[in-house]
Amino acid sequence: MNDFEPMVTRTSDGNERTDSEPPAEAWREEWSRSTAVDAPASLNRVLSVLSHHDRRQALYYLHECGDDASLSRLVRHVVARQTNGDLASVPDETFERTHRSFRETHLPKLALVGLVDYDVEEDWVALSGNADVVPNAFLDHLLELTASAERPDGTTAVDCDAGR
Repeated sequence: MNDFEPMVTRTSDGNERTDSEPPAEAWREEWSRSTAVDAPASLNRVLSVLSHHDRRQALYYLHECGDDASLSRLVRHVVARQTNGDLASVPDETFERTHRSFRETHLPKLALVGLVDYDVEEDWVALSGNADVVPNAFLDHLLELTASAERPDGTTAVDCDAGR
């Protein structure tokens, strides 16, 4: 397994958050051990992947703003949500760190459970619509519920122009 250096990001309230998750390689190994289709285990994996705030923010964006986006635009949206839209004061290192986190950890994990397709070389990510893992209607409902619970103003809408 590769050495993992935790990433520190600043949240919108000024606190620091450390992403202590290992890269996706460890997840691939665990996922590949399961050869039989096991719906409860698959659902557990999906919910585990959705436990990270940035991955949910990416899915909200893709779900509400069209099913695909450039990785760069997706990262800008996530950083905009972390900083309440104040991108002007965000250092370049934050964007680079968030981009690396998505490229090396978040997108591989989301793809591994069948929620997104992505191509880092083409700077592209999209919802996969893989109903074999999670029925689309269930994912839609789950994203709406979690979005409304996370947003202090009670809205579920994503600002699709944030981060442009």
